[in-house]
Amino acid sequence: FEWDRLRYFSAPGISIEEIKKLKTMFAATIGFLTTRERFTNEATIKEYEKYVSSQKNRLLPEIFSQDLVSAIVFYADAGKITAKNIEKDNKNQ
Repeated sequence: FEWDRLRYFSAPGISIEEIKKLKTMFAATIGFLTTRERFTNEATIKEYEKYVSSQKNRLLPEIFSQDLVSAIVFYADAGKITAKNIEKDNKNQ
């Protein structure tokens, strides 16, 4: 199985520590943001939420370029993005 061939993947049963060892954090976090309903373990959900919150600036360009609405909703619901700061960030690019 070639992990690097996956653009995004959902791994609800795998901890962030295991994902980091596989060097697939970016794909897994985008997968988490787009398929959160598949995650049932509260500890794993909290791990992912903490990580994706800390990686907002790295993840958002991919999220917006791919129109990943559920991921945008996650950040909006968490108060991490607003129309005002999206406009500001886009002016800086």
